[in-house]
Amino acid sequence: MHLDLRETHMIGKRTREQIVSSKQVPEMTGHGIELAGISEARRGFFLRVTRPPSL
Repeated sequence: MHLDLRETHMIGKRTREQIVSSKQVPEMTGHGIELAGISEARRGFFLRVTRPPSL
């Protein structure tokens, strides 16, 4: 997992999401997946992923 990434995630009022983690589905870990999901994005959805500068 990229621990140095930061995420801003605003789903908006009408967006629906289904998200599962490797804690819920351990078989995902064997494929290098820690989090998976589906978003039905509507107005107001916003996602920004950034890597902060190194210290």
